[in-house]
Formats: sequence, structure tokens, C-alpha cells
Amino acid sequence: MRLLILSFFFLQGHLFAQDAAGHSQIDKWGLPLDVQQDIDNSWRDERTWALKLSPFHLAVGDLALYYEQRVGKHTSIEFGAGATISGVKGILQPAQPVIQPYYDYILPYEWPYQHVSDAGFLGAFEFRIYPIATTNSMRSLYIAPAVKYKRYNYGIRDYSGLLPNYKGNDQHYNSYLNCGFQFWPNRRCVIDVFLGAGLGYHTTAGAIQEYNYVNGNYEGYWRKTTSDELVFLLNTGVKLGIGGGHSTKKKEVVAD
Repeated sequence: MRLLILSFFFLQGHLFAQDAAGHSQIDKWGLPLDVQQDIDNSWRDERTWALKLSPFHLAVGDLALYYEQRVGKHTSIEFGAGATISGVKGILQPAQPVIQPYYDYILPYEWPYQHVSDAGFLGAFEFRIYPIATTNSMRSLYIAPAVKYKRYNYGIRDYSGLLPNYKGNDQHYNSYLNCGFQFWPNRRCVIDVFLGAGLGYHTTAGAIQEYNYVNGNYEGYWRKTTSDELVFLLNTGVKLGIGGGHSTKKKEVVAD
């Protein structure tokens, strides 16, 4: 008896779902084909936010989340925040006046002592313009001026172990003009491909080993060093994430 009752309710639910789907299709009958397609794809016009991660920047020690929010018909703003890890891909060196072709990291540099990786932080802001977008959906080609601050912290350790550890840091003040293309392969997933160029002002605070000859013995110490450089930057990558939102404009479809 119980099985019969459960089967009855299951059948009713299944028929109701089919009936609702049927009404959804019937509601579109009599409408032009292009209007029906617009109804089916209306979710594409409702993207108002996105949360993204740039996985390729992990290769150079940048781990950050980026949040994009639509603020106008063809504009949005994006904020980024996260951590930096200084011991990845040759980050541990002072700024140098070189062209940096990938992800704002600096060419390797040989030190006579050991650098110890440490965590830092980064922050970013970007204003996006979608000049050819036909909907309020944060998709297609965009142009975006952007600024980013990154701080890489690290420890400096004497190979001999005679000197205490010393703290250093490398700070990046970067500005870019990015050009990219963002698309939504489905309702929730977003892919953001970008390429840009800009200028960066980099400062380094570190130390080097020096020795004094005192009473027949050499005494070592850390001498603080600082440097600063203006560098040309190339910025490229792919951001992957999720998004959503709803259109603020109510859609109305009228049958002919």
C-alpha cells in the first residue's frame, strides 16, 4: 500500500514537471525564431559579477582572487587581493632595469648567501570598458587601465651561520593598460584572457655581508642596501572563475 501511494505521488510530480516544461515551450509558440532564441539565451545578458583566479600567476608566486562587478552598461570594476610567495621563479633579487616578459617577475640573480622564502601580499584595481558589448553581460572585448601593488618578503641567511637572519622585501608599484576578451561558456563559468603593457616602480630593501678586521679577527655584519628602478612590464594571463547575477531591466516579449 505504501509503495502504491509513493508511486502515485512520484507519477504526479513527473507529470507536473513535464507539464511545466510543455507550457514553457507553448509560451514561445507563435513568436519569431530570433525572439525564441533570445529567450533561451537571456541568461547571457544577466551577468553582473564574477569571482576569478589567475592560475598561471601561481608560477611566479602570486596567489590572489579577483572580483569583478558591473557598474554600467559597458563598464565594470575589478578588485584583487591575495598573497605573494617570494621563493618562486627567481623573485628573490633586487629590481633591475630590464624588460620583464612574463607576469612581472625579474631575471635570476646570484647571491653569495641564502634567501629564505616568506609570504607577502598584493592588491589590484582595474576599470574595464566593454566597447563592443551589445548587452550588460561583462563579456566580449574589453580595455582596462589597471594598477597593482605587490610586496615580496624574504629572509636573508648567512651560509656560515655566524650572522643572525635579516629581513628584506621587494615592492612593486605597477600600472598597466590591459586588453582582453572575456566569455561565458555556460551560465556560471567565466574565462578571461588578457594581454597588457605598462610601467613599474620597484624598490628593494635588503642587506649584504661585510667584514671588519678587529684585533686580528674578521667580524661580519649585515649592511643594509636599498635600490629602486623604473621598469617596463608586459602583463598576460588567463583568469578562470564563476559568476552570476540578474538583469536590472525586466524583459518583455510580445507576440505578433
